[in-house]
Order: sequence, then C-alpha cells, then structure tokens
Amino acid sequence: SSAVRQAQVLASELEDHWYILRRREIKHRLSRVFGDGSHNQGQTAGVTGVGPQLSTALEVYLSLKGAGRPKTFEAGARRAVGYLLEVSTDKPIDTYVRADANALREYLNQVPSQFLPFPPKGHGHPLNNSGQPFVRNDLSRSLLL
Repeated sequence: SSAVRQAQVLASELEDHWYILRRREIKHRLSRVFGDGSHNQGQTAGVTGVGPQLSTALEVYLSLKGAGRPKTFEAGARRAVGYLLEVSTDKPIDTYVRADANALREYLNQVPSQFLPFPPKGHGHPLNNSGQPFVRNDLSRSLLL
C-alpha cells in the first residue's frame, strides 16, 4: 500500500542520516585520539593520507588493546608491523596500496617457515591429520613430547 511504501522511504532516509552521524562521530573520535592532523606528514606518490602513521597506529593499538595481555601479544603486533616496514615505509595507514600488500606477501614467502607464527602454505590447519599440533622444527617437536 501507499503507507507501507512511504514508511520504507522514510526509514531509508532515516538510515542515511544515521550513517552520516556515525561517520562524523568516528572522525571526531579519530581526531581526539590522533590529535589535530599533525600525523598527516607522510605522502605516497602525491597522495596525502588523513590517517595516522603506521607506527603511531601501532602504539595506539597496543595502548588500547594490549593492557593485561601477555608480552607475546605486543611482540606479535610489533613483528607484524615490522614485516610491513621491511618492504614499505612508515606512512599514513590509509595510503597503503595493493603494491604494499603484494610486496609484503612476497617478503613473507621468502621468510623461512620456522620463523613464521603460522604453518606454511599447504599445511592446512595448525593441527595436522594425526591431531597433533603443527610443529615447525625438531626442537619444538621435542618440547611437545
């Protein structure tokens, strides 16, 4: 009926307005966390980012999510960011592009599997078919026995 159609139109418009308000709130929160825009110093191929530098974002992430976590949580986050910084530069997080992701993938394919925190490609689930945990080398295998 006409009333149902009108209600759907109004509901859609209301949802659009809520979306705009949510986006403003997110921008406001980001500006409170990262300051007045002084984090926008990096440039990539003429593109200026509006996000924080990757290193700044890492520190904020660790301060917000790392409290009460084991030391391995911070070490893992720093290792992951370190891998990206091996193949790219520390730049605003919204300026990373597919080429950066591809370079990271290629870099990780070169890293020996015993140094990665996950099984190498093709080994499937961390538990192998026998139900035993995936082991990277003989030392960790002997520790499990």
